[in-house]
Amino acid sequence: CLVGSEMCIRDRTKDPYSASLYYIALHKHSILASLFKVGKQDSLASFFLRDFSQDIHQKAAMKNAYVLLSRHEYFKAAGFLLLANKQSEAIQVLIKNYHDPQLALFISVILEGDSSSTYQFILNTHMNQVAQYTQDVYLQAIIAWCNQDYVSALHSLLSFFDPNQFTGECNS
Repeated sequence: CLVGSEMCIRDRTKDPYSASLYYIALHKHSILASLFKVGKQDSLASFFLRDFSQDIHQKAAMKNAYVLLSRHEYFKAAGFLLLANKQSEAIQVLIKNYHDPQLALFISVILEGDSSSTYQFILNTHMNQVAQYTQDVYLQAIIAWCNQDYVSALHSLLSFFDPNQFTGECNS
């Protein structure tokens, strides 16, 4: 769990929210609560110590998520949606509102693994759109590789090079 602490430490504002999605996805709420306690945000620290398997606490998390969505604080809202056990909604907020399909992909892998339908959907729809729009041959190759289409991955990487650039002759 040093990754989440590292994310919080590297963040210049030292805001515990910067590591919140990571810890919530891993169900490490007590570590997140400790980060908020260190940041002297005791009310949030006690909130994250609640048992979110209970309906009353899920409803409280959902209410906070809606408030944060209305304030356009999408990153925080996604975290509270995860607390409310609304994984697909949290993923959609990260993609459509926060405009970060890579983060959504990362969270989906933590929650469901890399063989889930959510992972495949994000990878083949949203990440593929990013790769096409930015003409990022490396991202296209990674997507093909993740789909076990190794020939397309190699083709994507080789398409970066101009075939006329290499004539096979040595000029010395």
